Amino acid sequence: MDLGVSPDNLEGMTFGPPLPDGRLPLIVVSDNNFNPNQITQFIVVAIELESASGD
Repeated sequence: MDLGVSPDNLEGMTFGPPLPDGRLPLIVVSDNNFNPNQITQFIVVAIELESASGD
C-alpha cells in the first residue's frame, strides 16, 4: 500500500470512533524527537473489519 508518505519513528497508534460508513480510523503518530531533520506525523487510514465467525 502506498500512502504517499514515509513514516518515521512510529510511536503510537489507536483506533478512533467509527466512521459513518462503519469503518474504523486507525491513527498512527510519530514525533520528531526534537530533531530538525525529522517531522511529527499523524497518519490516518480507514480500516474495514470483517466479523469473525465461530463456525
